[in-house]
Amino acid sequence: MYGATVGKVAILGVEATTNQAVCACTCLNGVFNRYLFLLLKAFKKQFISESADAA
Repeated sequence: MYGATVGKVAILGVEATTNQAVCACTCLNGVFNRYLFLLLKAFKKQFISESADAA
């Protein structure tokens, strides 16, 4: 969500926990996790830009 990891995305194959520096998403019924993954990757430059603006 901030720092060097802004815009990085992944699909986990195991259960995991997060901390305040990680944003976890759970897909709604009918939304495929691969679609969400690709959508978030497509917005990487925007996320980085918005992160820099917030500093």
